[in-house]
Amino acid sequence: ASFQPILEDLSISGAAKVPELGSIDLSVSRLEVGAVDVVNCGASVDAQGHFSIGVSRLDLDLKQLEWQYKQQSWPHEADQGMASANTSISFQVSIDMAKGVHELFDLNLGKIQLSMGAVHHAWLARELEKFTKFMRPFVSEVVKKAAGKALDSSLAVIHEQGACAFLQGAVKDLGLATLQFTSYEPIEAHAPVIGKMNVSVNSTDITPPTTMQCKHVAFNGTILTAQIADVPFSAGFTWAYQQLRSPFRRNRGTGQTKITAGTLLHVDLLHPSETHIQVSLPTLEIHLQADAHAWMYKVLVRVMTPLIQKSMQRLGGRVLSHFAAKCLADPTCPHLRPHTSTLPPSDSLLVI
Repeated sequence: ASFQPILEDLSISGAAKVPELGSIDLSVSRLEVGAVDVVNCGASVDAQGHFSIGVSRLDLDLKQLEWQYKQQSWPHEADQGMASANTSISFQVSIDMAKGVHELFDLNLGKIQLSMGAVHHAWLARELEKFTKFMRPFVSEVVKKAAGKALDSSLAVIHEQGACAFLQGAVKDLGLATLQFTSYEPIEAHAPVIGKMNVSVNSTDITPPTTMQCKHVAFNGTILTAQIADVPFSAGFTWAYQQLRSPFRRNRGTGQTKITAGTLLHVDLLHPSETHIQVSLPTLEIHLQADAHAWMYKVLVRVMTPLIQKSMQRLGGRVLSHFAAKCLADPTCPHLRPHTSTLPPSDSLLVI
């Protein structure tokens, strides 16, 4: 995986000894990471939601690093400029998802290929390049701060928005236009006067929803649960019935129904493909053609409600799990951002 540039304002200072100048004070004030590329990593989690993430190689391009130094003793030589560098890093991260806390440790920095880009005294910059070891703690500190901020930001999203973060703006992608509800076998029902009869219902068209309400419900450390409510859509359908033991008492027709659905969404952070939903019984408002018996409305509501529920369970579960898995695998997924955050795009560093 690779990520977008990271901008970081910081103030890190320290001392170093270099030839000819002796002891100098060095400070770094601003960093732009041009590219971060995770080459190899692995993760595991226990039943309590404790994630262990090991990044064995992360290639880092320090596109711009503002620095300045000043000689501690007379004649107090000074210089400033922009450094650039390439290096690789490995580290471990421990995350308690339930509590929203993390720890980054065992950070090891590889060889730094450094160019100081001095404004004055280019010869001195070349000398300083030979002593990149004094830059190592600064680069390490920058990486730790950027990774920490990324983890804080992403954990905040999980605890504030929960599974809803994966679905914001996703109504158009839910695929309910392909929803179908069909009674493959007649369903037995009871009606006044007629008594027992077989009823069949088949959808003909679906008008998908344009809005939905999502509320974060729970998080156990590995599974996010959200309640999705007020998902309105409409459907056209055909219906037919036949009285049991009487081939002559039958009828058929067409109708329209307005449906308001809701579901519980469970997003598995460790195994996104196992994301699933629990569809609650939808509410239906049915309109039939003029020659239908009045009792047919009640019969069709009883017959169609579980049919639509089962159809949404199959289609919705498949579509929502695919959408959540796709979002979890994509570090640029636009829904993983806190509502009140003004941080730069360093939050993309979390998903590895």
